[in-house]
Amino acid sequence: ALTERMWRDLAATLDAIDHEPDVRAVVLSGTGGNFCAGADIGEFETARKGERAAIYEEANSSAFRAVRDCKVPTIAAIDGICFGGGFG
Repeated sequence: ALTERMWRDLAATLDAIDHEPDVRAVVLSGTGGNFCAGADIGEFETARKGERAAIYEEANSSAFRAVRDCKVPTIAAIDGICFGGGFG
């Protein structure tokens, strides 16, 4: 499952890749025989309530935007479980 920090890291990593001329493709994969279970629901009680909700949503949206706008081909190597945000 992806934590808020992981959403932020994904966006930052893909943004950095856009400035690397030697990178020709990005392959996103999971570990342990699964792709992604989606967002970490354990964070929902704190990260997605009140004033924090907009901050969390921006981290999530930034990650999706970074994948969509990446300048090199981006491949989802889906194996095993793929739900929620991982499916998106």
